[in-house]
Amino acid sequence: MIRLTIDGKEIVTRKGNTILEAAREGGIVIPTLCYHEQLSPIASCRLCVVEVEGYEQPMTSCTTPAVEGISVVTRSDRLLKIRREILNLLLTAHPLDCPQCDKGGECRVQELAYEHGIEKADYTALRIDRKEAYATPLIRYWGLRCVLCGRCYQACREVSGRAAIDIKGRGFEARIAPTENNDCISCGECLSLCPVGALTEALSPVKGRCWQSERTDTVCPHCGFGCRLTLNVVDGKIISKVISETNLPPNHTSLCVRGRFGYDFTNHEARLTEPFQRINGEKKGVEREEALRIAAENLQRLSADGKGIGWIVSPRATNEEIFLISRIAALEKNGRVASAACYHTGKVAAAFRRMGISPGYRYDRIRTCKTIIVAGADLLVNNHLLANKVREAVRLNGARVIVVDPLPSALTRIADAHLKIAPGQDASVFNALSRRLILDGGYDKEAESLDGFAELRQSLTALDEPARPMSDEAEARMLDKAYGLIRDEEDTAVIFASGITNSGESLDALLNFCMLKGLHKRGLIMPAALQANAVGAVSILKDMASPDELLCDSEISGLFIYEDDPFHYLNAAEVKKGLAQKPFIAVCDLLPTAVMDFADIVVPTVGFAEKEGAFISGDGSLRAVKRALGTATGYEFLNDLLGRLGGKRYNSPAEINNELRELGILNEKGDAGEAPVSGKARFAASSPPPGTPAPGETGKYRLILRDIFMDHHLCDLEPYGKGIARVQKDQLFLSPEDAASLGIADGESLRIEGADGAMTRPVTIKAGMKAGVLECLLGGALRQGVPIRGEVLALSSRPSKVIAVSVRKV
Repeated sequence: MIRLTIDGKEIVTRKGNTILEAAREGGIVIPTLCYHEQLSPIASCRLCVVEVEGYEQPMTSCTTPAVEGISVVTRSDRLLKIRREILNLLLTAHPLDCPQCDKGGECRVQELAYEHGIEKADYTALRIDRKEAYATPLIRYWGLRCVLCGRCYQACREVSGRAAIDIKGRGFEARIAPTENNDCISCGECLSLCPVGALTEALSPVKGRCWQSERTDTVCPHCGFGCRLTLNVVDGKIISKVISETNLPPNHTSLCVRGRFGYDFTNHEARLTEPFQRINGEKKGVEREEALRIAAENLQRLSADGKGIGWIVSPRATNEEIFLISRIAALEKNGRVASAACYHTGKVAAAFRRMGISPGYRYDRIRTCKTIIVAGADLLVNNHLLANKVREAVRLNGARVIVVDPLPSALTRIADAHLKIAPGQDASVFNALSRRLILDGGYDKEAESLDGFAELRQSLTALDEPARPMSDEAEARMLDKAYGLIRDEEDTAVIFASGITNSGESLDALLNFCMLKGLHKRGLIMPAALQANAVGAVSILKDMASPDELLCDSEISGLFIYEDDPFHYLNAAEVKKGLAQKPFIAVCDLLPTAVMDFADIVVPTVGFAEKEGAFISGDGSLRAVKRALGTATGYEFLNDLLGRLGGKRYNSPAEINNELRELGILNEKGDAGEAPVSGKARFAASSPPPGTPAPGETGKYRLILRDIFMDHHLCDLEPYGKGIARVQKDQLFLSPEDAASLGIADGESLRIEGADGAMTRPVTIKAGMKAGVLECLLGGALRQGVPIRGEVLALSSRPSKVIAVSVRKV
């Protein structure tokens, strides 16, 4: 620690801090415009200048380090004159349209002008308003309002890892403009950090000043990272925009495209407003009380007859809703509960329990890791903020990054090693790394005391020349490089997602590697949660089934589907076959879905902005879901149904949380209780496969599906999230090598045939992909009124992320 004096006040601060940071720690305000805590200081605005004793010229406090014993002045006539002059120059061509500017009342330049007593611009000049298109249609750029502080393009590079915008032109004609590489991912990082009204959202038709709006802090309803955000509500009923200025963990001021712009489905005109019953194919509106009676009587009848009753609950429902469903199912003689979380987070939880690994971690711990392995996790369409955390570790701590994925991911650009393994070869790669750790003695020696170590060592070292996981010498050298980064580094993080959990062998091999390195004790093992409350669903539903299990189970006669649509992520023919076996089907949801065509009774629910409850994020933290619209909690129908069936009714979310604590699902801090660990950790049995075949092993190519579990409230029978539909399209990607061998050009059509279906799609050629691999991004596009994602899901009768296919040019 060092001591210095600022404005006569002694300040104690950490060595390495700047004068600006030291002043803020001491409660001393220095005006800034371009500076932001999330970004590297660039001193472009010069407003933070201070006088340092012994130096003639003022210095920018955001870039000048605090030094032991120096004396600093932040307020003087000289500094005031400099700052006033800078502000006057900024206002030279800045339109004085504060009454109509979207940022009015929240604009940093407006605040600074007021603080410095500037009532009119001293200089005037004409600046051409070019009105150019911005990098994304979801954001509008107002060139005349821009003060060229640099925050936007700096945030694009440092935080989001892109290069979508830059400063173009020189001098007075300089402006922010999109680059030519189409690199924008519409995350809105630039929008969030713009200090003036130069960047505004272009999605909501309804606008409102901050004093005309009500703002509610809540949690994002999309992926499982657990981002906090603020809903801006106008007239008590319309969400006009999403704000991320709370600077609270885990995302601080950042969001992804869905977190920032994926809210408009809440106000969609197709929202269900009343329950309806289907009789002989005809819909008939009913009152809520009648819908409750129909649901209760049918469930009671089936249970009394000894029939099985299945529940499919969304991993985006709140803890309270999932808990109530589990309580209703427990009242039934043969009740089973399923969730799509079973396909990803459920597999991880089961593996952790089996191997005695605690799931606890915290996101900010990534910043201190020296080596970060990202395996089978794109971290772009899902858990984008997790990629931001990795970039932060690289920028601030010099972390080394290893990407294990056949496709270029969000972090490939900064990766020190990219292992482009074929789908199904992840187990071979991690077994190869584990084998080398054992042979070189680079493993944690305490691992020898764990159950299964001797068997693992025997299995991995039995062959003198094991199968090579990499296909050529260049890839083998990349594997060597990755091993060199890993071998002696204890402070390591391993982040993984559905690319790993899709295969049991891959998941076991990865966790065995982590335990050999001792990462279950130090370091990080971080599974990415794909859906907002997947961890909550897995924590509450201990005997969770998968939705396809319930659909195919002939013993299940009644099916209650809560805020989910199996058609969104399963083969439609298989779903229809399963639904046809069910004498009674009830559906509760916000918007019309494909599964409602098969329902006997449909009951409207409310959107995330109208709920009161909680999610459990990927790191196990409890995130409060706060009601911004309406007056209900969102789970009233379930609570009333539980009471009608003879169960206990709950009076508040707090009462349910207390019971979750008593059950050990939540701990005393309110976060997720850790998975039960019986005894010490133990290795999984290993039998390294030469390559795990994809379902329907018939083709030369492997098709990887991205975003299978996209929120169906964004797109189902139609795109309900209109903003997301404008920027995220259904796309099929092909490597340049495969395009050359097939003789196909960008935009031409490719015929893809799997064991259970076929489709024809235009292709986009994408550099960095492994040859023999196709990538399909599932969005919400329609063809003749039917979602085309169904064509992709029809390629395999079984749920899978990877499908073996054959291809030919059309």
